[in-house]
Amino acid sequence: MYRDSVELVVVQSKFGNVKSNTKRYGSGYDVYIDPDIVKGVDILYQEFVSKGVKIASKPSKTDYGSYEFVLEDIDGRLIGIGRIYDYNTFFLDSDRK
Repeated sequence: MYRDSVELVVVQSKFGNVKSNTKRYGSGYDVYIDPDIVKGVDILYQEFVSKGVKIASKPSKTDYGSYEFVLEDIDGRLIGIGRIYDYNTFFLDSDRK
């Protein structure tokens, strides 16, 4: 599936048993989509809301410097959609210069 600069490739599980990261590890997203700009988060959020998509959390700024929201697919998998808004916070403990 393609849209703008996003490409999603969906394949069948080799072993037939797929668990979401939340069920497997207690947290995390199963897919993360990173729009080109921060405003893209709000644009996608409004589009998904208008189409009745199940929203798990509304757009908000995170403690780790990202602006994101989360939706849930029909199998309970979480899809995060967000963009870094504060690179100093996001890369605070990294060696990125």
